[in-house]
Amino acid sequence: MTRNETLIFRTLRLLQTMHIQYLDEHKLFLALSRESGGEYSADDVHEHLVYMEQNGLLKPIRTADNHTAYARDWGGYDYLDPS
Repeated sequence: MTRNETLIFRTLRLLQTMHIQYLDEHKLFLALSRESGGEYSADDVHEHLVYMEQNGLLKPIRTADNHTAYARDWGGYDYLDPS
């Protein structure tokens, strides 16, 4: 997988600007597709979510309906910090 910094930034910024605790993978994909005009495939988004989880930018959350959702982890907050 080639790391796409724009996709990483958009994902983290999306979670930040929506002012919610977490968002499930499908809704994240739909929001990113809408924002980017369909630039990213579902596989690209999934690979980047896994990458971001492995590197401490996101943390996985199991929802009541047994789907995976994601919230920003400490690294995700630091990534967007301008200082």
